[in-house]
Amino acid sequence: MLNRKRRSFSGMKRRNVWRWCVAPVICGFTALYPSELLAQAPTITKPPQSLNVAPGMKAVFSVQASGSALRYQWQFNGADILKATNASFTLTNVAPTDAGDYQVIVTNVSDSVTSAPASLLLGNILAWGATNIGPNTPSQLLLPLALTNAVAIAAGDNHGLGLRPDGAVACWGLSSSVTNVPAGLSNVIAVSARRNNAGVLRADGTAVVWGNNTFQQTNVPPSLTNAISLSVGGDFCAALRSDGTVRAWGNNAYSEVSAASTLSSVIAIACGGSHGLALLKSGQVKAWGRNTEKQCAVPSGLSNVVAIAAGDLHSLALRDDGTVVAWGSNSSGQTNVPAGGSVFSLALEGTGAPTPVGRSLDRDVVQGGAFNLMAMTVGAAPLTFQWQFNGVDIAGATNAALSLSDVQPDNAGSYSVVVSNDFGSITNQVASVTVRQRLSLAVWGVNGSGQANVPAGLTDVKAVSAGGGHLLALLEDGGIVAWGSNRYGQTNVPPSATNIIAVAAGGLHSVALRNDGTVVVWGGFSSSVSHPAFLPTGVKALAAGNEYSLALLSNGTVTAWGDLFRPLGPKLPPSGLSGITAIAAGDTHAVALKNDGTVVAWGENFAGETNVPAGLSNVVAIAAGNEHTLALKNDGTVVAWGWNASGQTNVPVDLTNAVAVAANENRSAALRSDGTVVIWGQDNYGSSAIPAGLTNVTQISAGGFFNVALVGDSASCISLPPRGRTVLPGASLELTCTVSGTPPLLYQWQRDGVDVPDATNSDFLINSASAADAAGYRVMVTNRHGSVTSEVATVTLGPIVAWGNNAGEQTWIPAGVTNPVQVSAGADFSAARSADGSVIDWGDLLSVSVPANLTRCTAIAAGAYHIVSLLEDGSVTAWGENFSGQTNVPAGLAKAVAVAAGEFHSLALTADGSVVAWGDTNYARPDQIVGLSNVVAIAAGSFHSLALREDGTVVAWGQNFSGQTNVPAGLGDVVAITAGYEDSMALKADGTVVAWGTGGSSLIQPPPGLSGIVTVAAGFNTCLALKSDGTLVTWGNNSYGQTNVPSALNNVVGIASGWFHNLAIVGDGKPAVTSFVPRRSVTAGGTLQLAALAAGAQPLRYQWQYKGTDIPGATSATLTISNVPLSAAGDYRCIISNGSASLAGPITTVTVVREPLRFETTPDALSFTNGTAHLRLAGLAGAGTVTIFASTNLTDWETVLSHAPVAGTLDFDDTAATNTARFYRAVEGP
Repeated sequence: MLNRKRRSFSGMKRRNVWRWCVAPVICGFTALYPSELLAQAPTITKPPQSLNVAPGMKAVFSVQASGSALRYQWQFNGADILKATNASFTLTNVAPTDAGDYQVIVTNVSDSVTSAPASLLLGNILAWGATNIGPNTPSQLLLPLALTNAVAIAAGDNHGLGLRPDGAVACWGLSSSVTNVPAGLSNVIAVSARRNNAGVLRADGTAVVWGNNTFQQTNVPPSLTNAISLSVGGDFCAALRSDGTVRAWGNNAYSEVSAASTLSSVIAIACGGSHGLALLKSGQVKAWGRNTEKQCAVPSGLSNVVAIAAGDLHSLALRDDGTVVAWGSNSSGQTNVPAGGSVFSLALEGTGAPTPVGRSLDRDVVQGGAFNLMAMTVGAAPLTFQWQFNGVDIAGATNAALSLSDVQPDNAGSYSVVVSNDFGSITNQVASVTVRQRLSLAVWGVNGSGQANVPAGLTDVKAVSAGGGHLLALLEDGGIVAWGSNRYGQTNVPPSATNIIAVAAGGLHSVALRNDGTVVVWGGFSSSVSHPAFLPTGVKALAAGNEYSLALLSNGTVTAWGDLFRPLGPKLPPSGLSGITAIAAGDTHAVALKNDGTVVAWGENFAGETNVPAGLSNVVAIAAGNEHTLALKNDGTVVAWGWNASGQTNVPVDLTNAVAVAANENRSAALRSDGTVVIWGQDNYGSSAIPAGLTNVTQISAGGFFNVALVGDSASCISLPPRGRTVLPGASLELTCTVSGTPPLLYQWQRDGVDVPDATNSDFLINSASAADAAGYRVMVTNRHGSVTSEVATVTLGPIVAWGNNAGEQTWIPAGVTNPVQVSAGADFSAARSADGSVIDWGDLLSVSVPANLTRCTAIAAGAYHIVSLLEDGSVTAWGENFSGQTNVPAGLAKAVAVAAGEFHSLALTADGSVVAWGDTNYARPDQIVGLSNVVAIAAGSFHSLALREDGTVVAWGQNFSGQTNVPAGLGDVVAITAGYEDSMALKADGTVVAWGTGGSSLIQPPPGLSGIVTVAAGFNTCLALKSDGTLVTWGNNSYGQTNVPSALNNVVGIASGWFHNLAIVGDGKPAVTSFVPRRSVTAGGTLQLAALAAGAQPLRYQWQYKGTDIPGATSATLTISNVPLSAAGDYRCIISNGSASLAGPITTVTVVREPLRFETTPDALSFTNGTAHLRLAGLAGAGTVTIFASTNLTDWETVLSHAPVAGTLDFDDTAATNTARFYRAVEGP
């Protein structure tokens, strides 16, 4: 019976068992009490929790209950779930039909209890991680029930963050400090989380961050507005603003905050543990902050990026071709693409309808480049795609990706894709594409230092700055390219010049601004420029002048460094100067623009350059030249003031719509809003002439006698055509041109109008020039917009060579210099006189041309910046710089026979042997030099002068700071003189050289043993000497290679030395006169030395003549006559010959000067010993018999000596002398 009942009991439904009670039965046996009948009734201690789970994910319900021998039965919407009899119930693949209420009945033999229902809600967030599932499920995986339609999510270390469509936020996970969402938080449009922090971006562009505040990362700057994106990092936060800049806050130990402030053109950001990433419009990535694991070392060449992500110690970039690039720490394989799972992850799930998974991006594509776009849309397959451009279908563009190559400006616009499937259709705005024009550079003006030779392949230029003779180009990647003059290292960009956002080129130095507000400097003559005692920080703009720099600080003040206290230089900025928004540096003055549109200027004020016009306001940009200033007003007009000698302040009356200004030297420039350029003022080297066809200019900069323009998409424009040149036969010549325009540019050179095979580069090289190369050359340049042809550059052959400094193109000999007979060199220019008496000059001569109709010139002399010319009729003319009146030839000056030119003064030698000076003669006029007469040659140094007298002695006057006028004692027999900057040289008849000046420095002293010299020339402490064999010897200053004689240079017959360059005329081997003295005077009885100053192929033969008749035995380069008699006066010349030709040298007229006949009275000349009188007669000219008479009473005279003619002195003894008085007289001649 009992057994039967027990079987019946075991077969009952479990729910009835818990309502049934067993009573004891007595059948003559002991009563039974089963243990289950003694069990404790069940109690639910932790009921199942409602869950928010996405379809396809796992849902786990669990219950915790007390009591013994517990049994479980799970129910769904009140109905038992088959086999759901454990303490937990798991749905491994949640489906929409699983949504509903779940409860569990817990029972034992004592009782049963039913849990409250727990709902399963279907949401769109997928959460997973490497954690245990079940009763210990971490709270970060338990999604808030209210978050079933999230539109954005973020995950921290142990918490999640979700954004609802209504702008509300839900946060869940560990730590109440982060899961407690700030009260009243609403209007949220984006969320971000990392570690133990959460942050949101609100619709008004403000941000809120909460959680851990160890590094003040929750202290959002109150000034933060216009934010469009927020990223929460490990120890800092960053916000992207609508203007493409970034504001960061929190820890700055690795410059997480400060470096972010320098970014621009940003379209997306991502913060890692202590580093940040910025995606630029160009598709490139910038990184900043901690770099211990190279997480900031963006791979070289990374481009076309459309999305970025930052881990604690690594970084990721998604390219538009769907590939992923990773860098940084790889301790867990996180940079081994594809990456593994993270500790805690979230994802949003859709309904199957097409859904965008990426936001619209601004794409910045370089012209001529390519880009790929992805649909960035997911949904149930199959999906169809139709791409659109500006809302119009693109034919054939029906794939998930769109690729365009050779992108041009007309491809800029909005790209979207219509994605469709069975669930619907959606238009996803994928990208707004801007096409960044491939900027090219137009450079024109002087090119002597190669500043117009734009480096080949230079691309991605963002900005340019022109200095005295060099250029800086700032690249989009923050790098710098420099070229041009490098005398002071101004183009040696240091390795530290990275992440650059601005550059400025000074006269001889360069400065650059990093994105962290620090400054890099290099180059410069003065150490205070290149190695300043301090460099400012917190800089936002730079300007560079002549040996000084300005920095605009972020607080609106200005600081400066460099050679600020030289006599001609700006001083420190005025005290209290603030509110500055822009700065400009001139030669010796500086300018600042205030935030109220007014201008402040300081420094030297020679021409009123710092006298800001009264009432000037509404200024938006400034520029400073040498001694003038420009201001651009907000109405597009320009105001100018200061020095106006070249019209640089005469703003064109029709100049309107200006958007930028530039100035340098005595030149002004403005850029109009239509991309055209206007220039006015000095026109050296054509620097004020706008190149034909120059359009679409985006930026201008003015350098020293040259300009540079950044040019957008445009036709080819030859801004600097090839220049005609004269080349020495056998030498090489390179013709170059500078061309702007949209790449690629195709070149074709022509010779006399015919294509030269394979001449398709931007330059054209002539090797070993011959007669066949003397022709007209031009280049045709073609790009996608058309073709342009340069003007013709004529190449001629000529016997002239130049070397050394070429800053003013003074060593580029122009076409047509084919028959030079004399050369002369100035500071930065050169000149040549041809056999027909014509003159040509080239280089930097202030654009002053040779006077019209100048003919029959017999001599030229180059000063620093002017030329003096002697004409056949003895008149003088001069041209060039005239600040000190050095070209104002004195009225009435005639019968000149020689000219010389210094830095600010000029000299002329007249036929009567006198010297005339004009210009700056403050250092003594020649008429103040005692005894200055009988001059046969003159020379002018920088501020001193030399004169060679006909007796072979030298007189010097003028500035003597370096001893340049201290003529060595006893110097005589000089046949040629030359004067340099602060030195002087004399060539003696014996072919040796004597030098003095430059403070006694050995720099200018001739090499030991130097001899055989036939002419000399002096530059800026540089010395040249020409030997009779046509070779050159150089010594002294070699700062520009001016003492490096060109290889194989021989047969030289003429030389000249400028400040830092040299010229040489090359002969044909025939003898050529290099110098001569027209007159020589010698004292009768003295020694006459004449020199045949000529060069030619060796051996040279010499035959001296007197009055047209050969002098027997006089066959040396030097003629020496001792004890010169009066009869030696007359004309002398030397016939010079070699195997090629014979040359009758110029005539030197010798005058023999007769000294007074006298008895010398020195002890060795007059004595009386033992009745014999010893006497010496001096001043004898060899003019006849010498007769000496003696007398004791001055009445009666007797002859005591009759001697054959003799020159010089005659010693004799009078043995008839007594102790009585005895008088003597002498007669020479009949």
